[in-house]
Amino acid sequence: MSEPLSARLDCELSVTIETLNPIPSFKGRGTDYLLRKAHDRGDARRLVCASAGNWGQAMARSDCRHAAVGRRRSAS
Repeated sequence: MSEPLSARLDCELSVTIETLNPIPSFKGRGTDYLLRKAHDRGDARRLVCASAGNWGQAMARSDCRHAAVGRRRSAS
């Protein structure tokens, strides 16, 4: 939370530093949310991403993370 900005704007304001993400872009959060929601619904359809940029990199990273979570859940 950013206390100085929160006080100035009279609200609770959270700030993220996107350049500290493994993929220096906000798109990693979006792809992670998309894949988490699909997994929660039990949606096993394949996803195709036609991007070599930040979105493509974020999808690849999120997919690997969610696949690893699925493997851990299956083993328990």
